[in-house]
Amino acid sequence: ISAIVLRKLVELAPDWHAKRGVVVATRDAQRDLSVYVFTISVINAVLGVATATALWALGIPDAVLWGGVAAAFNFAPYIGPMLTVAALSVVGITNAHSLLLGLAPPAAFLALHFIESFVVTPFLAGRRLALDPIMIFLSLLLFGWMWGIAGLLIAVPLLTCLKIIASRVPAWAALAKLLSA
Repeated sequence: ISAIVLRKLVELAPDWHAKRGVVVATRDAQRDLSVYVFTISVINAVLGVATATALWALGIPDAVLWGGVAAAFNFAPYIGPMLTVAALSVVGITNAHSLLLGLAPPAAFLALHFIESFVVTPFLAGRRLALDPIMIFLSLLLFGWMWGIAGLLIAVPLLTCLKIIASRVPAWAALAKLLSA
């Protein structure tokens, strides 16, 4: 939160204890969100490198490009990996001599994505910031509808920020519980 918004929030707090609580909660939320976004960014970059390596091993041209696409699309849960599989299916089928070989690129990505989403991300990001999949899907629909691709990319970080703040504001405990997995 910018210094101006933080200052206004502190001014609105009724007493010194509440003012201190606003500052501590804001700083904690900023730290938690920064750690979360950094962790997800590193995970997505590693997924992109692993995807590029797998596609290079399969002989797909522009493997590094497709690894970058996989990394970028993975920031949008559910929809991003589906788009990556669709794109890699087209690339694989157009570059392969048989249908079976053409399905190898999307299959390789799906295997890597499975490991990332069910092993690596839960282990590194932890259950503390886990969001309800239905809430993620609804936020993707809402922000995607409002802002297109940009909305899809910011939906989960914004939802995560809302959950972090809601978990620190006692009056918002119900919202924090609703957003939690």
